[in-house]
Amino acid sequence: MKDSTIFLDRNGYEQYLKDIEEAEQKLREIQLYKGEVAIHQGDNWHDNPALYETEMNERMAIKRLEDLKNGLNNIQIIESSSIPDEKDTVSINSLVTLSIDFDGEIEEHTSRLVASVSKGLDELSINSPLGSAILGKHLNDCVEYKVNSNRVSAKIIKIEK
Repeated sequence: MKDSTIFLDRNGYEQYLKDIEEAEQKLREIQLYKGEVAIHQGDNWHDNPALYETEMNERMAIKRLEDLKNGLNNIQIIESSSIPDEKDTVSINSLVTLSIDFDGEIEEHTSRLVASVSKGLDELSINSPLGSAILGKHLNDCVEYKVNSNRVSAKIIKIEK
């Protein structure tokens, strides 16, 4: 069974709780729209596409909220001080440039390593395969990680604090 531990720092945990609040609010908005607007879009003789779409969105919002709440049981809060913060060591909030080898095709990619759920392309969570592979590594270290069933290698070419 895959380890489902979610490592977060205090800020990441606070953001996770905000994500739950936002998911709850979104679900309330969908349910309000469903009960006040979407249900009345049909004429009782024909299909009601607005209602069907709203019900699909409601199911997705319920699933997202359920996943977030279940994730609370798997969170382990880490202190940033528990991870080495040396100049040439990748730590939380380091801006890391990597040279990544995708089946012989080399790409450079720069991301900030975060101890939260990443929100964009410029953030890399320590919970991701690549993020956990580079955490604590040094400048010029090479790491391997898996994407689906493929092995990918990366070299740390720049670390900024």
